[in-house]
Parts: sequence; C-alpha cells; structure tokens
Amino acid sequence: RRQDECRGAADNDVHRQPLTPADGRGMMHADAAMDLVVQTTRAEGNCLPLMNYLAAGRPGITAAHTAIGDYFDNEVGFVVNSNLTPAYWPQELRPKYRTSWHQPVWTSLVDQLRRSYDVAKHDRATYERLSRNGRARMHDWLSEERVYPLLRDALDLVAHGETRSIRRAA
Repeated sequence: RRQDECRGAADNDVHRQPLTPADGRGMMHADAAMDLVVQTTRAEGNCLPLMNYLAAGRPGITAAHTAIGDYFDNEVGFVVNSNLTPAYWPQELRPKYRTSWHQPVWTSLVDQLRRSYDVAKHDRATYERLSRNGRARMHDWLSEERVYPLLRDALDLVAHGETRSIRRAA
C-alpha cells in the first residue's frame, strides 16, 4: 500500500528518515504504512516487533518456533516451515554445537510471501480475519487485564518470601 494513503500531508517528513525501533514515532508510522510484517529469525525470544504489528492488525509471515510459537499460528498470519539445525553460541571462542536454531525453509518463505500477497490484494475477507485474530491474540496475551493479575500474584509471593514459581494462567 502506498504510504501516502496511510498518513496525512503533515507527516511527509517522517518517511524521509529511516524507521528504527528506537524511534517510536517512526514505528507508529511504519505500522500504518504496512499491510504485513515478515520475520525470518532462526531463534527468538518473544519478538516484540512482531507482537506490535500483530497488535496493530498486521498479519505476520514467520516460522512459529521458539517463543514465537507461543502466540503465532495460521490464525494470525502465514507460517513458514523451518528445520531444527545444530548451532553454537555466537560468543563462544571455540565454537561447539551445544544448542540449536530453526533455519527457515526458503521455499516455504517464498510460498508464504506469494500467498500473503494474494490474500492482501485479492482476499480482503481473509486478510481482515487474520487482522482481527492478531489483535485479539495480542490483547489476550498482553492486555493489562491479563498481565496485571499475574504480576500482582508474583509480587505478592515475593513480598511473602515464597519461592515457588508462578504458572502462567491458561
């Protein structure tokens, strides 16, 4: 989608500079200018940028591995296949294969890029469903109503000197 459709004339100067995560204002404009978000990581924590775009109603294209697999599936975007591959920690002086990561399958990525383009251009109902599902998933995952009780319970345990772990509510 053209960026001009997503912003007012007063915002023209914002897009002349690179959009970086450190520039929250720029990221908000990027949200408005994008139809989809692509993430091709081999290993990831929660991937906050992907979560932000899903919360903004932008379907994603990524592999559903590591922590991303906790919230990403074909109900909120386009799942790229990946293969578990032995790996070493990048900071090791003598690399030894002690861990693993998920290598995206490039043919799957290409297929999902093509599929997502087709949906964004020709299947608005599916796009809107993915968008709604992404917003709802992130609300269920990250809203104050969801997070605050968990935080309160954790702080109560700490205040009372308890050391048992808190299980995440399903």
